[in-house]
Amino acid sequence: MLKIIKSTLDLIFDQSQSCCGFLIKAERGSYEILSSLPHVKKDFADLNDSVLRFLKKENPSFAQLKKSKLLIELANRDDLHSIFINEFKISGADNISFYLFLFSKEEKYFNKNKSSSFKLPLDLLHKELEKHFAAAANREEIIQPIDFEFYKNNFDPLCEVSNEFCFLLDREGYFIKINPCGASALDYEPQEMTGMHFIDLVSAKVKSETVKSFGDMIGTKSTAFFNSTFISKLGNEIMLDIIIKPLIKNGGIEGIIGAGKNITGFNSFKEKIKNLESKLLEAERIISTERMRSKRQKAFLDELNKMKMDFISNISHELRTPLASIIGFTETIFSEPDMESAMRNEFIETILTEGKRLAKLVNELLDISRFDNSKLEIAKSEFNITDLLNEVINANVKKIAEKNITLTRDLHDENVILNADKEKVFQALDGIIKNAVKYTSDDGRIYISSQSLFKEFEIIVSDTGAGISEKDLDSIFKKFQRVKFLDQEIEDTGLSLVFIKQIVDLHKGFITVQSNEKKGTSVIIKLPRELKSSIN
Repeated sequence: MLKIIKSTLDLIFDQSQSCCGFLIKAERGSYEILSSLPHVKKDFADLNDSVLRFLKKENPSFAQLKKSKLLIELANRDDLHSIFINEFKISGADNISFYLFLFSKEEKYFNKNKSSSFKLPLDLLHKELEKHFAAAANREEIIQPIDFEFYKNNFDPLCEVSNEFCFLLDREGYFIKINPCGASALDYEPQEMTGMHFIDLVSAKVKSETVKSFGDMIGTKSTAFFNSTFISKLGNEIMLDIIIKPLIKNGGIEGIIGAGKNITGFNSFKEKIKNLESKLLEAERIISTERMRSKRQKAFLDELNKMKMDFISNISHELRTPLASIIGFTETIFSEPDMESAMRNEFIETILTEGKRLAKLVNELLDISRFDNSKLEIAKSEFNITDLLNEVINANVKKIAEKNITLTRDLHDENVILNADKEKVFQALDGIIKNAVKYTSDDGRIYISSQSLFKEFEIIVSDTGAGISEKDLDSIFKKFQRVKFLDQEIEDTGLSLVFIKQIVDLHKGFITVQSNEKKGTSVIIKLPRELKSSIN
């Protein structure tokens, strides 16, 4: 087919945005597909067969074809919903015409407005077909039988210069000739393959698909494209991208000429690319996770900077209160040397309490300073998390007993060794248990449990204490935020839970608080296991 006709067909296909189509030559009840779009036709081979079988059986006029049941059936296919068909009559040749079929996946796609958008290339195609037909008729080249002997005798010179798999088959599919490069790819000599059947070299797992491709070529008498896996003489699998074309003589297939490109290495590269793509996706997910973690840290630091002005006001009040008490009671003791011993001891005890409160506040401020200067680091070591949890609980047993609180332990019976900062984990767990004791009323209950999950070690501390209101839950991890328990403010700066969360975050763990006002609170911590060993 002339290049200009093929280019015009490509233009029509692009402008109509069709998913497939083909140009058929109709002459005296004989039908031939001249071109298919897209050019790799295997996805719509059954469509070509359906149309050709109908045309050869019914031999309809164009008017009958447009109203035929065939077009209705094709339009109802799952992958096709709209059909455009156009006839090109050749001037001076009443028995020859060309049918153009275009198919779309969209319903009612080829309406009047859509069809007019590619009318110009349709007219150009009609003119080029008439021009080509007239030139061929003048040269008496409308239908010329192919000289099979010419192909056979001139095949060797072509194959000698080709580095691809080139072959010539007889009408039954037996090798007549094969080029040295092609035979070598299958570990044979050319003379060894002469007389072998094409299908006998094909792997059993793709044999049926290869036979179908040959059947499509024979049915349409047109070029076929397919991939097939061959078994070499040494038993190796060689994948080839094959193109075959029938050699027509006197209207029948006299032989088959074909070529193949070795794509075994290409498929190997495709598999490597696929593996690299999966690794790239995994890397992108890791980067995305780290980016989100970085954003959370940045947001945390931004929030800290935003609260610096409020901090000055809050901390001034927190410092002034214990200092005023210490100074006031000390001055009273000095001004009244004859003060009763009991009252003096009470004043001294108050001074000591306020001094401890002031020291605690200063220590928390130092922790803020270390955090702001990125000096708060973790020193990992291996330790038994269950033993550590028991140690923290035992450190608080006295206070629990003083308030007659019922303590229940449900700890993981397997002793798991973690690789973490033992001191800071102790501080975090101790702070949580101390809060549970502090805000649980007398005769209340505290329940402490732990379990080893797939990649994490989970610790839950639940109490029947005052609880936290729903509106305050979002503020419990914010610096210098006062949270109320039963309308009573916590008597500290609101830093403890912040640093507990910070310790958990430094270990890439997770902490959350669930609470109901007047019903109690549950604190859940999950630390990465980083399992090193187990002790029976």
